[in-house]
Amino acid sequence: MCLATQISADQVDLRKPATQPPFTLADIRRAIPAHCFQRSLLKSVSYLAVDVLLVALLFTAACYIDHLGPAKWLLWPAYWFLQGAVSTGIWVIAHECGHGAFSDTAWINDGVGLVFVPIVLPVGSDFHWLMKTPVYRALHIAFMSLLGWPSYLFFNAAGRHYD
Repeated sequence: MCLATQISADQVDLRKPATQPPFTLADIRRAIPAHCFQRSLLKSVSYLAVDVLLVALLFTAACYIDHLGPAKWLLWPAYWFLQGAVSTGIWVIAHECGHGAFSDTAWINDGVGLVFVPIVLPVGSDFHWLMKTPVYRALHIAFMSLLGWPSYLFFNAAGRHYD
């Protein structure tokens, strides 16, 4: 099971609404136009291509930031934010591949989606109590954002290794 989806039975009850909403998921699905559920490989690839192009353009622009004098103190944080936002978009595309949303073809979804592979716990394992605390979670998010994600991108840390 994925770390993010492992919750205890008593926590499940806390996530249920106090009263049933006046609609069902089927009602919501019927309200959304049918074309919204159709996948387009061309459109998916174009979104991915635009994001990859933006990452490359932002990286190229960042090579010149240090040459801009005092403006670099404003441009570096702007670069970090923009590059992070675009890179998050690429992660979202890879994540959605796991849901089969990128293409109608499973091997294309798998190929593109292997950019992000979640950690899987062995059957029967459980979170340590400390991992459930807000302080641990906040520190873990900060660590993963500041060190984990860059390490994964630059060195494939915690990633799968292929021949």
